[in-house]
Order: sequence, then C-alpha cells, then structure tokens
Amino acid sequence: MATNNNHGGKREGSGRKPREDRETIRELTFNALEEVFGSEQEAISYLAQKAKKSFPHLKLLFQYAYGVPTAIPEAENQKIVITYKRKHR
Repeated sequence: MATNNNHGGKREGSGRKPREDRETIRELTFNALEEVFGSEQEAISYLAQKAKKSFPHLKLLFQYAYGVPTAIPEAENQKIVITYKRKHR
C-alpha cells in the first residue's frame, strides 16, 4: 500500500554535500580571506577587534577558538553542564 504523497522520504539533492564540494568552499573561503585581509591571522584579528563591541562577533570568535559548546546532562543532579573543548592551535 505504497502511495506517493510527497511527505518525507528520499529527495534529490538532499543530505550532506560531497566532500569535494566542502573542500572547494573551504578553499574559496581561504582565498577570499587572503585577498581581503592579507592573511588568516589578519582576518581573525579583525574579528577580534569587532568582538570588543559586538556580541555576535564575540560569540563567533569563541566558537572558532573553542568550538560549539555541548550540553551534557548529569543523571545524578539533573543539571546541564556546558563544556568548551579547546581546538588545536
């Protein structure tokens, strides 16, 4: 009793992008950073300057530095602990 009602299921173009597409986008991003700012270091320094007065810039800078926080529920106390993992330099 299979009917095609267009609710869910496999769709063309859905899902994660292929690795090649992600790598191409990453390469284009680094090229643009170097073209506009001169280097990755200068781009991050610019972001840090903006972060002094802008919370969204500060949040983005911290996410680059430490990653996105993850919530880990503790069964004992029913608390949620948020941890930041420092990324490699």
